[in-house]
Amino acid sequence: MKSQKNNNQKQKLAIKGRRLAPDEVLAEKKHFEMLMIHYGDMIKEKNRAVLQMYYREDHSLSEIAEEIGITRQGVQNTIRRCIFKMDQAEVQLGLIARDEAIKRDITYIIKRLAEVQDSGAADVSDIIGRAKKLIED
Repeated sequence: MKSQKNNNQKQKLAIKGRRLAPDEVLAEKKHFEMLMIHYGDMIKEKNRAVLQMYYREDHSLSEIAEEIGITRQGVQNTIRRCIFKMDQAEVQLGLIARDEAIKRDITYIIKRLAEVQDSGAADVSDIIGRAKKLIED
């Protein structure tokens, strides 16, 4: 099973055209998840299924091609096209960037409120709790 995961990751590297380091693979998966959360609905259902098999279920390009009845190159082109389309939407709309900025601001507020509470000036634990809940959702 471990060998198959390594083969899957090697095939994923074909999408990028080079071998990715483990931290780059994680960053790519995180980027994909953020794209899917914000822009996944703009991708056709069949193409979303291909993306899910590739990124979430770790299927190889060949496995996906066999399952849906297209060529390996067709799978690779579908993945590239969908990611490009969602990346372009992010460039135009900036929803992911906005969410990340909001999380940074809330994290800063939590830190400052914790400092206020630690100084004994006020009990702000309820506010801290609500703010933490916001960034966890």
